[in-house]
Amino acid sequence: LVMVLIGSIELEKDNFIASLGKAHIGKSGYFFIMTSDGMFVSHPDARRILKPAGPLLAGNPALVRAMEGFEGTIESPDSLGADSLFSFRRLYSTSWILASSVPAREAFVTIDRAERRSLLLVLLLALCVGPLVRWVIDRQLRPLDQLARRIDAVRQRPSLVMLPAVYAATEFGQLGRAFDELMRERLLSDSRYHRSADECRVATDSKHESFFIFQG
Repeated sequence: LVMVLIGSIELEKDNFIASLGKAHIGKSGYFFIMTSDGMFVSHPDARRILKPAGPLLAGNPALVRAMEGFEGTIESPDSLGADSLFSFRRLYSTSWILASSVPAREAFVTIDRAERRSLLLVLLLALCVGPLVRWVIDRQLRPLDQLARRIDAVRQRPSLVMLPAVYAATEFGQLGRAFDELMRERLLSDSRYHRSADECRVATDSKHESFFIFQG
């Protein structure tokens, strides 16, 4: 051994590690680096650099999982108790953990805004489509309402079925035509029945008169 070359990095000075600690994600999100045993190497709060994360572990389950080997993104309370999204990536060459923290309210603000816009759009569509659907349904059921009114009118005045009528080229029109034909047949049948009854009554009266004359 002839000599030993020693180098050092001032973690609070301008360098790539310090620059990482000063970088922001959105408005208040940030990056930090910690060792696998919980020592902060880089952090926006300079007072935490080279300090153990032990006091923070009780209130931040995400840090505990990261030290246990978890990689990925997880939602967890931060040191102040606010819900945040933590992302962890282990740097195997140094056994460091690169992490980021973003408040959940900021991370989901785009989704929340999209949900509010979607809800507003649905309400507007409901306000616009609702009357349109009602108009379409009323238009489709209008022939049925007309048929019901005609049936009611014919019940009060059966002779109306003998008058000419215009039928729509739909199922309701065919139903109205069938109803009118049925009522006409009924009227004709009733008319024939009454005519036959009258003829029988006249014939019976004539026989009675002839019988009385014969007896006299």
